[in-house]
This record gives sequence, C-alpha cells and structure tokens, in this order.
Amino acid sequence: TNDAHYLFCLAQMPGPRDGATRSRIASAFLNLDRKLTTRKLLTDRNWTINIRDALEAHLELDPELAATMQKVPGFGHPSHAYLLTLLPGEIQAAGANAMAGYRKGWSAGALNFVQLHLAPAQLLPIYRSQWEHPGLRPVLTTFLAMHGTDQDKKLVEEFYRPPAGQIELSPFNERLARVDWESGDAGRGQTAYARFTCTACHSGNTRLGPDLKNIAKRFGRDDLFRHINEPNLAVSDLYKAIQITTREGTYVGVPVYKSEAQTILETGAGETIRFSRHDILSERRPNQSPMPPGLLLAADQQELADLYAYLKTL
Repeated sequence: TNDAHYLFCLAQMPGPRDGATRSRIASAFLNLDRKLTTRKLLTDRNWTINIRDALEAHLELDPELAATMQKVPGFGHPSHAYLLTLLPGEIQAAGANAMAGYRKGWSAGALNFVQLHLAPAQLLPIYRSQWEHPGLRPVLTTFLAMHGTDQDKKLVEEFYRPPAGQIELSPFNERLARVDWESGDAGRGQTAYARFTCTACHSGNTRLGPDLKNIAKRFGRDDLFRHINEPNLAVSDLYKAIQITTREGTYVGVPVYKSEAQTILETGAGETIRFSRHDILSERRPNQSPMPPGLLLAADQQELADLYAYLKTL
C-alpha cells in the first residue's frame, strides 16, 4: 500500500517529471496488482476506482507517462486491463496483443478489454483456454456463441441449461428440507455459482456485494440460502442501493464515493457512473439490495446441494 500512497500524493503535485521519476511511477502502477497477489493483500471495492483516478491525474500532469508504461517489463498482463483503458488507442492495442500471450491471470474485465482490440481468430484460443474457470464463463459464453465452432456453442448451451426441468413453486424452506446435502459436489457447485452470476458481484476488487469468504461458517445453512433467495431480508448499509434521477433517466446502484461535488454510483460489476451534484434531480435510498430476489428458484435439489458444497470451500 505504500506504492499506492506515493502515487496518490504525486497525483496532486504538478511540475515536470524527469525520466527516472516517470519510469518509477509507471512501474509502480503496473506492479500494484502483482504485489497484492504475491503478498495476499486484500483491497476494498473502491480500490480499482481510486487507482484509475490516480493514473488519470498522472496522465493529465505528464502525458509522456503512457509511452513509458508501455516499456515496463510485463506490460500487458491481464491484471493491467483496467489501467490500459486510460491510455491512447495505439498503446491499448499493444497491451491487448501482449495480453494474448498469457494463459493465467484473466478476469472478466481483461476478457472484455481484448475483445475491443483483437480479431476473433486471435481471441478464440484465449477464450477456450479460460473455459476451465467457471467464474469467467458468463463472459466467455457471449463470445463463443457468436464466433465459436459447433463444439464451442454446445458448451455454451450446456452451461445455460438449468438442471431443473421447471421452476419449483413450493415454499423455498420446504425445498431446502428435502435436499440431500451430503450429495453435494463442490466442482459442480462452482459451475452453478458461475451460472447464477455470483462471481460477477462477489469476486475481485470491484465486487458489488460482500466477500463470501467463510460465508458457510458465518451463517447457518438454511439461513444462508434464505438470504440468498431473499436478499432484501437484511441489507447492510454498505451495500444498500440508492436511486438517482437526472434529466437523462433513473439509475440504481451502490454508492462508492460521495462528496458535496459529486457521487459515484456502481450500477453493475465494474460499471460506475459519475454524477455532478448539479445533475441530480432527486435521490432516494430504498431499503433494498442490488441483488435480484428469487435467484435460486430455478435450481433443483441437487444443484442446491452442489452450490452449498462449493460455498463451504470459500
């Protein structure tokens, strides 16, 4: 975190940067995520927003920083995707080409980034290699359904085919009582976790919801599943949605930053919108979670058992 503090401070200091200082700044930005991973450090969901804001400020003070970042060893790692989007187009393209050489470290944001710069023929090997990671499949399926082979499209179809033939309408607590929890398989549960798009909002630094680490130890099984299916039962203030209305429309999301001048609203996983105080016509905070209710209505008993087996591994 020392690197981040220095970067934040330097972002507020105008004046010329010599080559050595510029190189150190570029290296610091591009090595932040590697250091976090190596040292197993945790960050909050505002981390990437704050780092992007810092880089944006540095680029305004020193436009030559972008070209220097391209020369840093390891430039173009998938973890750099959220930073590369701030750089000039030709440097973004170079980063995407470098990224294509990696098979580890991919995220949904990185996969979406390379789609903007690489041809489908270049992307297919990357996307196929990431299918083994269930958390990425919601992103992979859209591309493979459009550009993949018949075999790729069959994988997509199987991923989205629910195990249950129809939605069971019996009370949810009665369904839980009939589940054979001992039959759960964590591997299948990880796939279910991805199919229900849990990874989009509960994984990574930009998660919209709380971290689910040790969730099965913190809550009783039936209580846990009831709150998954009815997320509005108890919502922490940290994750309550707010509704902002402007002349352009109405937006619902979780506030990640608020001041007298502006509000930043996270409207989806990794998606933020900035509102100037003067643009906001009204703002209210309904007592609701951004998580949709009834998420598990289409799950059968086996899938519920599998999902719980996976949640116990977190």
